[in-house]
Amino acid sequence: TLIGFNLPVATQATLTIYDQTGRLVYTAKGDFAKGYNSFSIDRELLNTTGTMLYKLETATDRATQKMIQTK
Repeated sequence: TLIGFNLPVATQATLTIYDQTGRLVYTAKGDFAKGYNSFSIDRELLNTTGTMLYKLETATDRATQKMIQTK
């Protein structure tokens, strides 16, 4: 899946994904340009199914969303 986001300026962003119990299942960091960007997540990297929360953070902003992975 792709988790897309827009940045007002070039900056570093961190993506963290948690399972239903709050356990960290994936994290990734990267330097991104101003404008639209995305993290690409492969199903096998998460090694879990069901509802998960992902948090996208930069130095000035944070967003949290739900996602569902099925078998």
